[in-house]
Amino acid sequence: MAGSMQITGLASGLDVNSIVEKLMDIEKQPLNRILEKKIETEYQKEYVSEINTRVYDFQASVFDMTLESSFKSKKTTSSNEDAIGAVAGLEAVNGTYTFRNVTLASSTVVSSTGQLNTSSIISSSSAVSGIDTTKSFEDAGFSATPDGAVVINGVSFTLSHYSSVDDFMQAVEDHSEADISDFSYNVSTETFSITADTGNTVALFDDIESGEQGFLEAINMKFIDKDAKLEDINTDTSITSGIFSINGVDFNVSTSVDSIQDIVDRINSSDAGVTAFYDEYSEKFTLKAKDEGNTEIVLEDKSTNFLEAMKIKDATQSLGTNASFEFNGIATTRSSNTFEINGIEFNLKEDTAGPVSIAVESDTEDVSKKVQDFVDKYNEVMTYLYNVINEDEASDEQKSSATTQEELKQLEKQGLLNGNNTIRMVHDQMKDFLATTFAGYTLEDIGISPAGAGGAVTEEMKIGMIEFDKEKFEQAMQDMPDVAEAMLRANGSTNKIKSQVVASADGSKQKFYLGYKNIGQDVSIKIDGTEYKLAANPSAADEFSIDRDTGYIEFFSPPPAGDIEATFDYWEGQTFDELEKTIGSGNGYRTTFSLGNDNIKQNVSVVVGDGSNVYTQVESEDELTGYTYLVDHDKGTIKFGNAPALGEDVKVSYEYMMADEGAFYQIYEGLKTYTGIGIFFQEESSLTSTISDYADRAVSLQDRLDSKEERLWKQYTNLETTLNNLQSQSSWLSGELAKLG
Repeated sequence: MAGSMQITGLASGLDVNSIVEKLMDIEKQPLNRILEKKIETEYQKEYVSEINTRVYDFQASVFDMTLESSFKSKKTTSSNEDAIGAVAGLEAVNGTYTFRNVTLASSTVVSSTGQLNTSSIISSSSAVSGIDTTKSFEDAGFSATPDGAVVINGVSFTLSHYSSVDDFMQAVEDHSEADISDFSYNVSTETFSITADTGNTVALFDDIESGEQGFLEAINMKFIDKDAKLEDINTDTSITSGIFSINGVDFNVSTSVDSIQDIVDRINSSDAGVTAFYDEYSEKFTLKAKDEGNTEIVLEDKSTNFLEAMKIKDATQSLGTNASFEFNGIATTRSSNTFEINGIEFNLKEDTAGPVSIAVESDTEDVSKKVQDFVDKYNEVMTYLYNVINEDEASDEQKSSATTQEELKQLEKQGLLNGNNTIRMVHDQMKDFLATTFAGYTLEDIGISPAGAGGAVTEEMKIGMIEFDKEKFEQAMQDMPDVAEAMLRANGSTNKIKSQVVASADGSKQKFYLGYKNIGQDVSIKIDGTEYKLAANPSAADEFSIDRDTGYIEFFSPPPAGDIEATFDYWEGQTFDELEKTIGSGNGYRTTFSLGNDNIKQNVSVVVGDGSNVYTQVESEDELTGYTYLVDHDKGTIKFGNAPALGEDVKVSYEYMMADEGAFYQIYEGLKTYTGIGIFFQEESSLTSTISDYADRAVSLQDRLDSKEERLWKQYTNLETTLNNLQSQSSWLSGELAKLG
């Protein structure tokens, strides 16, 4: 009995401890069975949770396959990638696009009107004492030996090439391109001076590595050093502190802190839309627009004269030009070298007479890789579920061979869900998608079929695995892309896009209604221009969550007052998808165009070119004359009476029928019943309740056992007391009888 010390058997000679222990072992059997059941149920719950997670992860990957983007991959091929590149978007129109006579767009450029310092004579700003120019730079008397090179009017002179300072100065005077008539040291004033040839100016700077001593710095000669403070450089116009702007973006200038390079860096990292550059050789400051096109760079000195000192403020700008080219025979222009036509982003890289052809086609290989990935994951999950419901319990021998507690735990769990009805239902339901049909086609027609179909029964067939014929699938995507896509991802409804103000925040509310249910994945929220982030569990002020079923959004904290702008997609209960797109461009003789979809509904409208020639729809080939067109609803083609003229784009809007539910959508929706807070979660909750019940019963039984053990000890204690009393009486009687004898 816990908490007490028992000393027994002294009177009776009985091993009471052993007797009570054995009696309690018998009494504890119901408790032990309950504890075993509790542990087993805990293992079952863990197992169900693992399965829920495994199936949910698979379901999430299947959802990706229900998205249009999984089937709309495009690829482009350029006949001259060095000249023109292209990237096709999801809605790009397949075809071949030809460029000729391409001239690239250029950017606006403005540069200093001249050197920033136009002095013809530059001298040391203060004395350089004790210099002997007949000696080497090391021995001439400089406080630190000059090193590196000096660039004078664009000519570089490396100091180490000269035996003395005089040799260096003479070499500068003798160099015809340096345009220097005199370079000397005045012993009386202890200053150096450089004089340009008549009509020329002096532009110079030290060209040194980090840690080296520049010659111009050593002789106290100011020059345009892009890394020096603005107050220390020798520009024609002394720079003042203040503010200037480029394209409306302000920049602060502090002459005691900033250098030319600091300003350059600040401009280049800004939103001013220009790239700045300072060339020390020419002493010129340049701005170039980041975007191409005929747009002026707007410059203003507000409270500084920095732009004036850079001689750029009133400089004549070389305005950029638009790109010009022939596109499919039509001459046109664009303001940038990167632009979009028919959902394709083209990038002009160099001038070319061409022709350069860009081919756009569906990337069936990319789609087939995604389908193959689905097949692999499907087979993996099906194998896992099959093994769970068919595995036997681990033998005692297997359990005894376990080397770790975790390994033993896994063996204890083995077989606990053998024959589990819920898991069997999931396993069987996932096979149902194989029966998907559309327009008379089956999944086998696009390359997806049961493993081993038509042969002897194999383990793969029992599991319900599937096989993927890549070549057959890619051929189907070429021959009947809409049928193949609909058979796999159609959802029986149309994905609609909304962009609207859904509510006005007042600083107190956190929850708002989008106005639609069944919200898709693409949701963005902006309030007063600030974009909020979607999070499953919001934890920051700029985060929100969404209940996709009800259409409610909830912010982590009340957003500030302002209109809530929402862009989202939602599922509307229809079986038709609506499209509006350009399906081609006329060439004067082509009369038949593909809409890009089969099973066209009746609502078809057409606009050709600028719409001045109005085409009307007719019902038969006999009526097809002039400005009329005929729709083949089954094949998804449109035929004109008069061929659209060269360059007249054919724009159509129409509806086409989607399959009720594609294979991927069936799997995704079907698994919703089980995953998340579905049946698996309910089973986990039921098992949790059972575990709790077992725990309560175990506590109750333990209390009864404690009471039982206490009673036994009392009984044996009483027995010992009685026997001890009897022994005492017997001893007294024996003593009394001995006295009588």
